[in-house]
Amino acid sequence: MRKKAQNVMPKVAGTLYAGHFKAKGDVEVHAHPELELIFVSRGECRCHIGSLPEIIAAEGKCFVIPPHVPHDQTGDCDTLFVTLAVPPEEIPDSPRLLDISSDSFIKQMFMELVELFRHAQIRECETLASAIWSRLFCGKLKAGAQIAPSAVYTDIAVDYIHRHYREPIGVKDLARAAKISPAHLNRFFRSEYTVSTMQYLYNWRLAIALRLLDSPYLTVAEIADECGFSSANYFVRAFKKKYGTTPGEFRKNPLK
Repeated sequence: MRKKAQNVMPKVAGTLYAGHFKAKGDVEVHAHPELELIFVSRGECRCHIGSLPEIIAAEGKCFVIPPHVPHDQTGDCDTLFVTLAVPPEEIPDSPRLLDISSDSFIKQMFMELVELFRHAQIRECETLASAIWSRLFCGKLKAGAQIAPSAVYTDIAVDYIHRHYREPIGVKDLARAAKISPAHLNRFFRSEYTVSTMQYLYNWRLAIALRLLDSPYLTVAEIADECGFSSANYFVRAFKKKYGTTPGEFRKNPLK
């Protein structure tokens, strides 16, 4: 006796919604019953996802957000997003942030998908969505790319340093920005960057000073002040310790 054929759903990703967010304002906290991909096509995107602290993603990064996980979006950025119905066994158990900036095709695929959805070409959307998901799942997700809490906290502190390095900053200020204890932040920094938070700040200030010394219009004292050093003498000592020469000597004979 012939067995009755079973109705089996095909194992392909299906497009449910796709769009282009063009920095028109913040996206409030929401969640989807499906998995969502958010590709940062321009600028810097900031998201709170689930219980994680704020995550900062530059152009070329792609968030993979599992179903029912609340998230928002802020920042001066453009994002291309799509919600997908994917096989349950392929859904990651936690949010991921993938770096796909080196993939020359992925941005174009996202843009074409959004355009197809805008014109209600659903069948074509399904095909392209499956191709995007297959590319991401096979090329990135299987290799791992879980958002590490340590990296999230250090990213917040690094962003704070890059925006406030001219000001007096201590580890307590960075820990307060990251909403974590100074001890934990230092431990995470050493794990991610092999240096302490203060050493990272120190190195960043010196790197900025190195560039500013190319300008003949700024004195050494002005550069020291611009880079957040408490005095010109302290800046000169720190610069020589780092680069083996004084700022004045560097101007005469730049490092190769």
